[in-house]
Amino acid sequence: MEFVGRTRVNNGIKGYVNELNIKPNPKNIISVSQIGTIVAQIRKQEWYASQNIFSLKAKK
Repeated sequence: MEFVGRTRVNNGIKGYVNELNIKPNPKNIISVSQIGTIVAQIRKQEWYASQNIFSLKAKK
């Protein structure tokens, strides 16, 4: 599963991890870094993230 961090490189993907005991962030939403280089990217797969990453989804 993708692990997203605060980088523009590789669409924000810092690496890959096995599924954890916590629910991953859903696919088809936007990840936004809170500090450092501000990056917003759409996530096509379920994903985990480091701290300081927001997830945005459309309000229904």
